[in-house]
Amino acid sequence: MPARKVSGALAALTLLVAGGCAPSAPSPPAAATAPAPAPPATAAARPDKEWGGGRWDRQPQPGDAPDIGQLRADGLPLTPAWRKKSDALDRARASGAELHGNDSLCIPSGMPFMMIANSLEFLYSPGRIGIIAGTRGLQIRNIWIDGRAHTQDQYLLDSFSGESIGHWEGETLVVDTIGLRSGNELVYGLKGTALHVVERFHQSGPDQLQIDTRVTDPRALASPWTYSTVYLRHRDQVIGESYCVSSLDRSVDPRTGKEGFNLTPPPQEGVGVPQADGTH
Repeated sequence: MPARKVSGALAALTLLVAGGCAPSAPSPPAAATAPAPAPPATAAARPDKEWGGGRWDRQPQPGDAPDIGQLRADGLPLTPAWRKKSDALDRARASGAELHGNDSLCIPSGMPFMMIANSLEFLYSPGRIGIIAGTRGLQIRNIWIDGRAHTQDQYLLDSFSGESIGHWEGETLVVDTIGLRSGNELVYGLKGTALHVVERFHQSGPDQLQIDTRVTDPRALASPWTYSTVYLRHRDQVIGESYCVSSLDRSVDPRTGKEGFNLTPPPQEGVGVPQADGTH
């Protein structure tokens, strides 16, 4: 079969391709490079990380009693029944009687009073802010910031600190606390029943923290009780060990004024002793 003739131009192009010198096609225009999105905010960048390192002490407010245990409930929007309880506490104070609040019985005061009556120290782990509240006995609280929802009512166990779930609104940490024991204190000696607490934590200075609090209780409070507390940080101090001795076990020698403690355990009838019906 006779070979076909190839034109000179085509032959030259064939030689260029064979030699690797074919002209390359023009490159498409480079796409504009979009700036990389900013990384999402992390716990390390949030202001709560600045709360660690040091002890935060509550600053007295105008009109506060020198002893937090003497705080009165005058400004609380109490229901008539709880106003009578508060008035009875005031009469006992005026008479010099010792009030048996939770801490005098070695019972944690719980939320919300634990945040008013104590110094605070903040500890961190992923998804959680831990609070050690100390001065009137040590109390522990966890604020969960990992996106979880509250436990359903039928599975929620009441506790002194309750279940605290937090989220961020800008630089303010908003914390919702439910699951609080009936008997937690509003102020010293005055107990709540079905407490619900919402707090807004905001660092108002390098060593100043403000917590705005809203408390509701359908039996004790006629309307929401709102108040603000301010804490100042002592960077070189931490909360130390403390212990509790019930005021019912404490005595004072009237001659010397020396304080003493009766640490004799109370009798435990029937413990380890066979009963009449043969049970232990």
